[in-house]
Amino acid sequence: MGRSGLKTTFLVMLPLSLAAGFMIAGIGTAIWPPASAWAAPLVCSGTVDVQSDHYSTPSGGSGVNRHIYCLSGAGKDEVRDEITFPAIGIAGLVYAAIAFVLLQLFAAPRIRRRAEDRMKVSDFGGGISARGLGSPAELQAILGQVAEALQRGQADVNVRTITIGGAGAGSAEGGDSGTRLALLKQLHDSGLIDDHDYKAKKAEILSGL
Repeated sequence: MGRSGLKTTFLVMLPLSLAAGFMIAGIGTAIWPPASAWAAPLVCSGTVDVQSDHYSTPSGGSGVNRHIYCLSGAGKDEVRDEITFPAIGIAGLVYAAIAFVLLQLFAAPRIRRRAEDRMKVSDFGGGISARGLGSPAELQAILGQVAEALQRGQADVNVRTITIGGAGAGSAEGGDSGTRLALLKQLHDSGLIDDHDYKAKKAEILSGL
C-alpha cells in the first residue's frame, strides 16, 4: 500500500468506520437492545438483565430508555451494576471493524482512483511529470510554478531540449507555427532555454513553413 493508500485509510476509512460502528451500536440499542446486549457477557461475569423504561413528556410525547445491567450475588447480597455504555462500546468497536473491512474492499479502491485522476503533476522536486503539455494554458501554469521556485531560490532548472506540443496537441508538423513560435519565445524569455537552443528550435519551426 502506497502513501496515498495509507492516507486514505487513516484519514477517511478509519473515521468513517468508527462513526458507522458506534452509530449502529448506539442507535441500534435504543431501537433494539440486542444490538449491543450480546457484548454484555464480555464485561459481566454474572447475569445480564436488559430493561426498557418507558416515559412520557409534558408535551404529550413518549420515549423509552434502554438499560443493560450486570447482576451478581443473590438475595440481599445481589449487586446490580449498569453496563450499558461498556456494552455499547464493545459492540461499536466490533461493528466499526466490520465497516472498515467493507469500506476497504468496496470504497477505498474507488477513492484512490479518483485521487490519482485528480493528480496532474507528481514529484515536482525530481522533475516535471505531467500528462502532456498540449495547451498553452497548461504550459503557462507549469512555467509559473518554475519561475516562482527560481525566484525563491528553491530550484535549479536547466532545460536543454524541449518539444513544443504534447500528445494532446497533435504532431509537431501539424501544429500551428505561430503558436509554437510564441511558446518557444516564452520559454526563452523565462530563461528555461538558452540562446543556442532557442535559435535552433526557431530555425526548425521556420524550416517547416
